[in-house]
Amino acid sequence: MKKRIRIFLPVLVTLAMVVSLFSMAIPALASEITATKDVTDPFVPNIYYVGDTIYYEMTVVNPPANDKTNTLTRIWDTLPDGTEIEFLYAGSPYGETLVQDPGDEEYFYAEYVVAEVDLEWIVPANPAEDPYWGVRNEFQAIGYDSANDDVSAAVNKNSVVIRPCIDIEKTVDCNDDGIFLDEDYGIAGDTGHWRIVVTNCGEDPLIDVEVWDDLWGYIDTIAVLDAGDSMQYDYDTVVDVDTTNWAYVEGYDALGAAWYDEDDATNYVLIPCIDIEKTVDCNDDGEFLDVDTGIAGDTGHWRIVVTNCGQVDLFDIYVWDDNGMFWGPFDLLAGDDIQFDYDTVVDVDTTNWAYVEGFDAAGGYWYDEDDATNLVLEPCIDIQKTVDCNDDGVFLDEDYGTAGDTGHWRIVVTNCGTADLFDVTVWDTNGMSWGPFDLPAGDSVQYDYDTIVNETTTNVAYVEGYDAAGGMWYDENDATNVVTGGEGCTPGYWKNNADKWEASAWVGYAPGDSFEAIFGVDVTLRGNGKATYPTPTLREALDANGGGINALARHAVAALLNIANPDIGYGIGSTAALITMVHDAIVSGDEAQIEALHMLLADYNEAGCPINQRGEPIIPDGMAV
Repeated sequence: MKKRIRIFLPVLVTLAMVVSLFSMAIPALASEITATKDVTDPFVPNIYYVGDTIYYEMTVVNPPANDKTNTLTRIWDTLPDGTEIEFLYAGSPYGETLVQDPGDEEYFYAEYVVAEVDLEWIVPANPAEDPYWGVRNEFQAIGYDSANDDVSAAVNKNSVVIRPCIDIEKTVDCNDDGIFLDEDYGIAGDTGHWRIVVTNCGEDPLIDVEVWDDLWGYIDTIAVLDAGDSMQYDYDTVVDVDTTNWAYVEGYDALGAAWYDEDDATNYVLIPCIDIEKTVDCNDDGEFLDVDTGIAGDTGHWRIVVTNCGQVDLFDIYVWDDNGMFWGPFDLLAGDDIQFDYDTVVDVDTTNWAYVEGFDAAGGYWYDEDDATNLVLEPCIDIQKTVDCNDDGVFLDEDYGTAGDTGHWRIVVTNCGTADLFDVTVWDTNGMSWGPFDLPAGDSVQYDYDTIVNETTTNVAYVEGYDAAGGMWYDENDATNVVTGGEGCTPGYWKNNADKWEASAWVGYAPGDSFEAIFGVDVTLRGNGKATYPTPTLREALDANGGGINALARHAVAALLNIANPDIGYGIGSTAALITMVHDAIVSGDEAQIEALHMLLADYNEAGCPINQRGEPIIPDGMAV
């Protein structure tokens, strides 16, 4: 990017000097009229750049010594681009003519923007002056005097136009091929040959041209650099890393303005590099990976790719690996690669390394290694059988229900290995079967079915399948539905046990526990006579009189204690299920729902108490254990 700095030196130039140097006055006929023309600032040299504006000042004078009056009929100025400016015309400040008595003087002004197209080579009339590029301007006046004689005057004003330009080019040759470039490439330790060329690319001389750069510092000062001339400077350095160096130049034109340029050149240090990549395809899918999987006995297809990943050629390259393979020596151009393939049978997980080494032109040693792994897949199949017999949504290996309940059986088959399985078949002792189907590694499949259970039942589920090599894989699992019920102790038993036997049969609960807190309800129960229990305990609930909520409360507590005691095979399998049923019935306020639940619990509570008053299990002959 070129930059121009306008610096005007303090030069004192008088009007007389400017006129004598750059203008020529043509005397009027018989000294009857004179004209002058100059630039308006006499203290600035008559030197301009393209694009500058020149301001002209012109005069027409009837000399005082003249004894006649002059009438001028046309006054005009011809600018360098050929445009004529007329100063006399209808409506002008002077009118269509200008009458001047002896001694009268009139001033006229014009301006012009310097355009390169208007430049011409001007040879001064004075042979001692040098020709120059510039622009011409002519001012003229014509008319007649009071004696009716013609009068005229013409004067020129030529201006110098300069077009400075400076250019610097920096290049480098790093590989000794004699070609200097903006960017060149070499090896660390090579000699970088740097070249700087300074050129006056303008049409005018430059003076005091100073040259310097990042590496050399100050280089030279050129007193005068004529248009089109160049100067070249060469020097050498040893380069070990990528290096960009700038060169700079600055010189001055005839107006004292500074002209500046800069340029850079880059030496890139080439880095040798070698790379080896080892991959394997163990499942014949044609995809080579760092880690691939197959079945024991499969063929492992191993691939080695050696790449010259640097910017210089490498020589005497050798390749070998853990499987005993060997290749070389060979050469490898910068950016090229070469591939080697071989096969082995794989029976176990295997990681194999490959190695490569080679040399650059300077004898530098370059090395790399890489590995690939064949994983032998392990087939595995798993079956899980569970049951939900009490409709709580929880599937267990062993669950409890009552005779006539629905047993919800669930079978989950999982491929627990790392190999896909095929022709998988599932069946169980309830007579159900599914398959054949395929099961990818890690996938699962679920089967659900229902049966009515009237007695304790253990059912076994079985699964078998085959891997890709034909190996058979098998598993089995069972689940048990335990039929409970037929046992239950009455509310009276639990009240009597609490009163006389210190609640010895109570498990997990105490007589003083809050009925409302356990069942999540707010009730007032009726006791004997007119007694009420606004915040009943479990013991008070067992003592409640009457039907409706009171009856339900008595049997709800008895049911709660029957379920909690492990020696009683009660018809409801969990306290959570009971609490939900009692809570929902009481909160509903529906007498029919309350009565139905009371009757159900009464049936269960009166099924037969298997423990005595002390809470001890009763043996079949009725004797206490």
